[in-house]
Amino acid sequence: MPAHSVMSASVRSAGDRPAYPAGLGVLTCEVGPDLVNEVIEVAGCREKRRRLLPAQAVVYFVLGLCLFSGADSAAPPGYRSVMRWLTNEVRHLHGLVLPTSSALTRARQRLGARPLELLFDLRRGALAGAGAPGAFAFGLRLVAWDGTGLDAADTPANAEAFGVTQGGNPQVRLLALTECGTRALIDAVFDGVAKASEQVLARRLLASLTPGMLLLADRNFPGYELWGLAAATGRLSRVPWNFGGGPMIVRPRSRSDHDSRC
Repeated sequence: MPAHSVMSASVRSAGDRPAYPAGLGVLTCEVGPDLVNEVIEVAGCREKRRRLLPAQAVVYFVLGLCLFSGADSAAPPGYRSVMRWLTNEVRHLHGLVLPTSSALTRARQRLGARPLELLFDLRRGALAGAGAPGAFAFGLRLVAWDGTGLDAADTPANAEAFGVTQGGNPQVRLLALTECGTRALIDAVFDGVAKASEQVLARRLLASLTPGMLLLADRNFPGYELWGLAAATGRLSRVPWNFGGGPMIVRPRSRSDHDSRC
């Protein structure tokens, strides 16, 4: 969604006082202020005094960083650019000034990761209803997992926590389980690129598989051990894997079952 097309939605902090209006539009319909306030309270990161950037506004700012991450193909936009887009044409309504990048950095540090973790847990999950186009096959819900690498800030702490690529930059490896058809995130896990392969991360997603799913996986995930672990959950009806020479359908119900090539 282009930045200029996002509708404005007023965000208020504790005490119903005006905070930064967030131009999140459709996103605020899915992640409403009440839900954001709930995770802030549970995480215990509500501000103790009146701030230019209260916790609720910072949550929407972080969501905006994700929303606009692809706005520039050369690199992710800067903090002030994102806040400028979110508050475009509404800052003058409350006489608000654009925070500095350092102020936004400190606000993120105060907020921490916990509210976003809670928000993800509350919103993740399959969305497709029965008969939704592209979401079902053979009466089963289509899901897929795949991984990607995400660059992290080039700091000694990140290098120690996540490891570095051959180029010497810290990077996080992310593996997501998604619903086909809607692209809804069912679950996701991550670790340092030098510390966990996609196959290792896949084991951490097994608990998120549910009965009636048809799990799709590419050629990076073959192996009897991983199949066996998926079968042991007792939650899958089929596990298609791509071996390059053609997909294979595996029925993870018992070891006596035979593989069939399609």
